[in-house]
Amino acid sequence: MAENHARGRQALARFYAEEEAYLARAGADQARLLACFAEDVVIREAPSLPYGGDWYGHAGVLALMNRLSEVYERATFEDRTIFADGDDVFVLLRSTVRFRASGRELQNTVLQHIVFRDGLIAAMSPFHWDTQAVVALAARTSQDARGAGDL
Repeated sequence: MAENHARGRQALARFYAEEEAYLARAGADQARLLACFAEDVVIREAPSLPYGGDWYGHAGVLALMNRLSEVYERATFEDRTIFADGDDVFVLLRSTVRFRASGRELQNTVLQHIVFRDGLIAAMSPFHWDTQAVVALAARTSQDARGAGDL
């Protein structure tokens, strides 16, 4: 079990680094990204988000990453606190994203429930503290953002 936890932490570190690179389009390696996930992974995003829904398998991971890169120009994931109970892992983190449509940034607290299998991410469900702000900022144009107050 300790070996699975070490592999899981390594997979998490790789995943966050690869997701940040993918969103920045800074030479993200699809094979390295997919190596973090079980082939039958399921990622469940809140339906209200611009990339909401259930994403299945490696094809779903890539489709989700492509959709995220349409919404976000960049993202960072900091102040990660990891709680583990066997293969169930909860990650509390601070996400900072820049939206492509508006150029605006948002810091948001996110809690992710991640299930590992054989050291790979088999399921992931992120819970964003403020989904309404994500939706609002994703929809704004740069011109809208210049005249709007901060959310």
